[in-house]
Order: sequence, then structure tokens, then C-alpha cells
Amino acid sequence: MKKLLVVMMVLGLVGSAQAAISLSLDGQDAPPEITITVSTTIIIDVTSDDAMSWGGYLEYIPRDSQGAEWVGQMTIKPAAGKDATARIYPGYATTWQLSAAALPGNTPPVSPGSQFEIGFHCLAPGDVTITLWGDAWDTAGPPIDTLVIHQIPEPVTIGLLGLGGLFLRRRK
Repeated sequence: MKKLLVVMMVLGLVGSAQAAISLSLDGQDAPPEITITVSTTIIIDVTSDDAMSWGGYLEYIPRDSQGAEWVGQMTIKPAAGKDATARIYPGYATTWQLSAAALPGNTPPVSPGSQFEIGFHCLAPGDVTITLWGDAWDTAGPPIDTLVIHQIPEPVTIGLLGLGGLFLRRRK
């Protein structure tokens, strides 16, 4: 019963904490927008500037594209704390529910740095938005961080399409 009470207190702190969390790519702060070619996989990190417990959601929303997917499992890094969790939010295959936490006395504790990591793979041209929400995701609170990914065809594909168009035009 004592453990349950401690877990409930920690989860309460997780919900109320306002850790400075953000998205990063290759260890650098993520720009608001990036452009990548189709079939590219990028690694997205969720980082924190402090040692506070926090809870939130990482979601991708296809805008002009149906071709994107999370790659593999979310990696929980030691900086997220011993009691950190990451799971696909029930009913939302495009959303991860994240919690950086450590019960009092557990090591490793929550610490600044990269706390979660996952691959993101582009499958078709178009735009995809990746959004990091705080614990108020269900109430549509303002997002903490957003990254827009513009997916463009590979240069070889564009070249082949152009050559095909020239041959078709020449036949007429």
C-alpha cells in the first residue's frame, strides 16, 4: 500500500511539473522545419534541460502525406530516470505517451539531457508534423515543441520521372 501511495504521489508530481522539454535531431535543437527525401529515417530525441519528472505525448500528424511511420521501439535513456515509461497511447498508433520519473531513492534519477529516442521513417512525399505535447494533450493545450518535416522524392526518382515525361512528349 505504501508503494502504491508513493507511485501515485510521483505521478501527481509528473503531471504538475513543467520541465523544459524539447525535440532534438542528432543532439542539436530541432529547427521548426526540415526537408528530407522519401525513404530517409531520422532519429528524434526528447530532451530535458532539468532534472524534473514530467509527462507528455509525442505525436506525428500526416498533413499532405500518408507515408510516415515510427521505426522500432522508443528507447528510454538513463537520463529519463529508473521509473520512466514509454508506450503507444491506446487507440492512437501515431502517438507515444512518455513519462520521465524516478521514485525517491531510485537510481538513476531523472537528469538533464536526451531522455527518449525513436526513429522516424518517411515513406511518401508530403508534409508531416511531429508535436511534443505536455500532460494536457487530452485537453488540446498548446504544444511544447513542433517539427514540420517536408518529405520530397529522391533526386533519382525525380530524374526518372522527368526522363519518362520527355520520352512521352517525344512520342507524340
